[in-house]
Amino acid sequence: MRSTGRLIKHILLIWFITFIPAHATTLLILGDSLSAGHRMKISQSWPELLQSKFPTVTVINASSSGETSSGGARRLPALLKRYQPNWCLIELGGNDGLQGLPPTHLQQQLTTMIHYSQQAQCRVILSEIKLPENYGHRYNQAFTQVYHQLATQFKIPLLPFFVEPIYQQPGMMQADGIHPSIQAQPIIANSIAKFLKKLWDN
Repeated sequence: MRSTGRLIKHILLIWFITFIPAHATTLLILGDSLSAGHRMKISQSWPELLQSKFPTVTVINASSSGETSSGGARRLPALLKRYQPNWCLIELGGNDGLQGLPPTHLQQQLTTMIHYSQQAQCRVILSEIKLPENYGHRYNQAFTQVYHQLATQFKIPLLPFFVEPIYQQPGMMQADGIHPSIQAQPIIANSIAKFLKKLWDN
């Protein structure tokens, strides 16, 4: 009877390992106020809502309001060591743009973060960022192009700017016109969940 019980346990263990979802992982989100739940409860932010859509995924939201690409580059090594994520979603650069920093600075910092992640055996998802139109077409184009260049160079997934589809929809933005509202968070979470599911299922 004991040998039979052990055999059953062994079979169940093999079944569990074989059928555990391939995307079961730890996802680190490194972002700014767009991902940090600006002026709302953390439980209402899209990263928290994203967690409920992937029960086998541990979502670590290390986003911080006001964060720049250089700040993210400074913090990332410690985060990688602490959480040992399989994936890192980098949503940074918006504050660089609002400060008028050169796109080359953004490119250098994002490249550094990609290298840190790769050295830690962590795959990167880069989140595209676009700036308000009043920053000028030429600057905006050079700024956004950085994300596309790096995604191509390092062959990493590029998440389209998740604010763009909701920007002009009533009630989707806060009064500052920059940050998505509480009502927008489930929409953003659904959009990013679809992106991740497609990525992880392939």
